[in-house]
Parts: sequence; C-alpha cells; structure tokens
Amino acid sequence: MNNKWMSGIAIAAFGVVMAAPVMADDSYYLAVGGGTTEADDTCGDLGGAGFTGSCDDRDRGWKVVGGYQIDENFGVEVFYADLGKADAVGTIGAVAATADVDIDGFGVSFTGTLPLTEQLSLLGRVGMFRWDANGSGSLGAVSVSADDDGTDLAYGLGVQYSVTEHLGFRVEWERFEEVADDDMQLISASVVWGF
Repeated sequence: MNNKWMSGIAIAAFGVVMAAPVMADDSYYLAVGGGTTEADDTCGDLGGAGFTGSCDDRDRGWKVVGGYQIDENFGVEVFYADLGKADAVGTIGAVAATADVDIDGFGVSFTGTLPLTEQLSLLGRVGMFRWDANGSGSLGAVSVSADDDGTDLAYGLGVQYSVTEHLGFRVEWERFEEVADDDMQLISASVVWGF
C-alpha cells in the first residue's frame, strides 16, 4: 500500500473527526475495549520451517477508539490497537529454538450503523491499519531481533447496545489483513462514551 495514499486517508479522517461541526450532543465518542486475538498461520508457518515444540498464536488484545458519528448511519473512527503476542519454544532439528512477536498499530475506519431498535444497532467497518511488529528469537546460542511494519486492510462487524444517550456497549469481530505476513483477528467487548 502506498504510504502517501494512506497518509492522505489518515489526514482526511482526522480532519473529519476533529473539525466536523457537532450535529448532536453525542456525535463524538470514545471507546475502550479488550478481548482475544489470534493469528491465522503463525504456528503453521513455523512447522513448515522444521520447528517442533509449542506455539501459541492467541493472546489478549485491546484498543482505544475516538469517533465521530456523521449521521445515524455513517461515521469515522481513529484507533490504536494492541494485538498481543505470538510465541514459540521448541527445536529446529536438534537445536533449541524460541521466537516471539508483538504487534500493535494505529488505524482509521469508516463505519456503518444499522439501527434495529432504539437501543440496539448492527455495526460494520472498513479501513486501514498501520501496524508495527517487533520480533525476537534464538537458535542455539544465536539470538536475533527484527522489526517490520506496513499498512493493510482492516474490517469488522459487531453490535452496539445503548444503555443511555451517552453510554453504550459493543461486541465486535475485527480482521487485520497481512499483518507481518499473517491475517489476525480481534474479538472484543468495549465501553462507549458519547459526548
């Protein structure tokens, strides 16, 4: 993905969030949530490299979101997400081996909302995620570390239940494509404050 194109989307979304006129008291909102993450192929890829041992590609993840609801059906969000860590301990051949990678990043999403009742809504999102992966590993007495980053597609579905005009709860499934050459997902529950 072209970094100039991604920067343009981020600047446009930030401008909408920060400069759009407030059309209602709860047009702006913050959300904080957490849940579980999983990488699709990390452990499988290690097996292809001759690795035997234990590999865990599930972890806890969390996110912080700032959003602007343009109207009843459309909005825009900027977010930070920590997708947790994958790690492995075992051997390659007869040599002890370890590996781990931490992934986090910032993103922007355009959101769609479909009200089902006065309090319950379906949510959809599509956007971009600027990720950063920090990895380390060892093979015998040799230790290595490596960093990688990129910008790729992110999308998701969820539901939101509004308890009051300014307080709600979300449950969401989100997918982050090609993060460090793997697809990742986050299933989370969030608290949403409108103001």
